[in-house]
Amino acid sequence: MKSLLFALLSLSSLLVAQSPTIPPDQPLILTHVTVIDATGSPAKPDMTVVIRDHRIVALGRTGAAALQDAEIVDATGKFLIPGLWDMHVHTGRADIFLPLYIADGVTVVRDMGGDIEDPSGELSSLSARYVQLRLWREAIEEGSLIGPRLVIAGFLIDGFKWPGNIAATSAEEGRQAVDALKKTGR
Repeated sequence: MKSLLFALLSLSSLLVAQSPTIPPDQPLILTHVTVIDATGSPAKPDMTVVIRDHRIVALGRTGAAALQDAEIVDATGKFLIPGLWDMHVHTGRADIFLPLYIADGVTVVRDMGGDIEDPSGELSSLSARYVQLRLWREAIEEGSLIGPRLVIAGFLIDGFKWPGNIAATSAEEGRQAVDALKKTGR
């Protein structure tokens, strides 16, 4: 069940639609939800899940006492699964893609955007796309934008030169390129 502590809900679209103004310190209780923990165990029907500060803090059979000042959502017919990761995306418009990831239960994405715009490959010219992804990541982390956690791949390091990448044809060039990518703060 510890894996559920890091889970986000596949029914996030239900939660966003029903409870968009729940303060983070107010508990959210999902009752009568079916929990699938992704360990191979059978589904656990009619469970209650308590969420506080965006984390699952309790899980048990429905029927336990409710917390005072909690927002209670009847999740009958809904399922709770661990958050999904998509490890290779090219996110488009924030107003379309980011909420769709969440609605589909995708809580983390690794966006592959981040080329270098300067054809010479100088790091002083990271792409506007990479900069935009970093701004979105900051907005998501501060709560002003709905979206998954963003892991940004940064620029491509490859064995040959082509527009937008850093060429590394030796071990030393590879180390230098990785050091340069680290300096971007991705």
